[in-house]
Amino acid sequence: SGVNDMGGYFIGKTKQNRLIILNQWLRNKDRVNSNWIITGLPGVGKSSFIKLIFFKEFAFGTKTIVFDPEEEYIDFAKNENINGDVIDCAGGVTGRINPLQIKKSPRITQEDLNEGEKLEDFFQYDESRGVSDMALHIQNLHVFFRCLFGKEYTSGIRTLLEQSLIEVYNNKNIFWDTDIANLQPENYPIFSDLYDWIKEQRVDKNNSAYKNDNIDKLLDLLFPHAAGSNQFMWNGPTTLHSNAKFTVINVSKLLDMDDDVRRAQFMNLSMWAWNEASRDRTEPVLFGIDEGYLFVDPDYPELMKFLRNFSKRDRKYEAGLMFITHSIVDILDPAVKRFGQALIDNACYKFIMGCDGKNLEETSKLFNFTEAERNLLLARNRGAGILFAGGVRMEMQVEIHPLLLEMMGTAGGR
Repeated sequence: SGVNDMGGYFIGKTKQNRLIILNQWLRNKDRVNSNWIITGLPGVGKSSFIKLIFFKEFAFGTKTIVFDPEEEYIDFAKNENINGDVIDCAGGVTGRINPLQIKKSPRITQEDLNEGEKLEDFFQYDESRGVSDMALHIQNLHVFFRCLFGKEYTSGIRTLLEQSLIEVYNNKNIFWDTDIANLQPENYPIFSDLYDWIKEQRVDKNNSAYKNDNIDKLLDLLFPHAAGSNQFMWNGPTTLHSNAKFTVINVSKLLDMDDDVRRAQFMNLSMWAWNEASRDRTEPVLFGIDEGYLFVDPDYPELMKFLRNFSKRDRKYEAGLMFITHSIVDILDPAVKRFGQALIDNACYKFIMGCDGKNLEETSKLFNFTEAERNLLLARNRGAGILFAGGVRMEMQVEIHPLLLEMMGTAGGR
């Protein structure tokens, strides 16, 4: 029957040629959030559909942040009708996010839990410390440093690092109960502060051989980021600020860096994006993650876990998560399946475009597609797919005005 949401915008037509006018910020019994899952093989028009949504949301005043690994949205952002910001987050002067700057975290509460879930699945709550911003941020920093240090992140290194983090925060007059809303980027410690503090502990004659060994290892691990080649990415106050309604986070250069640096920066950017999305509960904010499979790492499932937490809490802050990838199979690897499945289940909006092979089989099984729907996906017609809006699903052909297509550029392919 199509969709005709009050306050929505036109994105396409059904097989029966009925209009689909969508308002993803609508709330009713089966549309309780603004999360999206978008999948499709290269060449089926996925990028054009995403830019269509971004443009329409921009026109309606939504703030949009796009995680862009392939530089597909830069020309679009620079169009004179958009005038967005493009931020280089691989060492750019204006793209630094200090990992030690405390950022608000998505706090999962009892009401956010599904059957069988516990609060401990999301955070390690410590009743003695409560759930302060500093406590939650240190927990997220453990994820950041595990991504950065890899197998070298032993229990001894973890304990020493947490002790040192608490001390360097306290040295800056930041404590468990500090209200971070009153702090500026310059008020936070940076990597060189952490490095220097740990180095000073090395001279303590009361240290055990075990502690000194961990100090030496941690100093070696921190040096590239405090004083070496990666200092330009992280060592300094946060400089990433954007007041634009459309912001592209350009991470293309990260793909050529070491895996540990790339993973850690992905985590750092995700924390920053949540902070932006949850800052103002009255402002709609859409966080789009393109090439979402880059977040899927069987050895480091914490990245997907953070996005799962994001998707559970964003509705309370008038925000939405748009996760874009080539295949449903990408996020159903056994090591991350519980988080990937949650991203799928939490998304009130899904657009499944052309696919084949194992992807088609898994997708059909997951959504219980009919034979006609399977054939639609197998045909891989450009702009065609199956749209879910809450409890309703329909075949849709995306329709984009030629002038808008021209605005989109060719970065996503022809």
